[in-house]
Amino acid sequence: MSAMSADGAERAGGPSDWIALWYEPWRDMHPAWFDEASPSIRGADAGLADTRRWLDRFRSPTPALRPAYRWFCGQFGIDAETPLPLHRLAALPMPWPWDPPALDRAALALGRVAHVSHCLADSRRDLAHLFAAGTGDTLPWREALRQAKARPLRPDGLGPPTGGGDAELRRWALPLMGRLADDAWPGAWSRLRLRCDPTLLRASEPLPPIPDSAAGLRRQAWRIWRHGVTPPTVASERP
Repeated sequence: MSAMSADGAERAGGPSDWIALWYEPWRDMHPAWFDEASPSIRGADAGLADTRRWLDRFRSPTPALRPAYRWFCGQFGIDAETPLPLHRLAALPMPWPWDPPALDRAALALGRVAHVSHCLADSRRDLAHLFAAGTGDTLPWREALRQAKARPLRPDGLGPPTGGGDAELRRWALPLMGRLADDAWPGAWSRLRLRCDPTLLRASEPLPPIPDSAAGLRRQAWRIWRHGVTPPTVASERP
């Protein structure tokens, strides 16, 4: 149903893709969401047992689950009353890679640029250590350094990543990605976040505001999101 890029990243295509994301948000969910939501059954509590059976069904979903959309939304904090904003499709940033691997790579790409931007401005020693330790002497980090030198990524209201580890970079980037998604298509992030590790989201900051005056920052972040999903070996071959 969804258009696929050459590297396998799912991208938003026609209205059918958006309808599927909206009304079948259980597609491609991170399994940890089900593990956390599944109740621990003790005794003969029929209600808990029923909840667990439904959650197990959503682990391997079929079209027959669509009538349970509202129940699912209630379980995972989605506003089922929000209408599908198809009228905003024409203004959405394209392409928009959103399958789980693409979201993960985009978060790492955004986090790397933000971390290097912080190091360039406030901690040259950390930057030197990053590359001296060998971690930075890789294509993704060198690309992050190039982008940070051209335009630092330092959103107002969002401090720098707490470090250069993958988990720290993801935790920093996910709130920014959530803000971009919801500003472009209200309600999208409550669905897309289910494709990410919930432990990272729990430790993340609230979604930061991006004022209209920061249009350049918004364009920069979207550009990193879209191009950051491409494997570095492919990106390095581009002119």
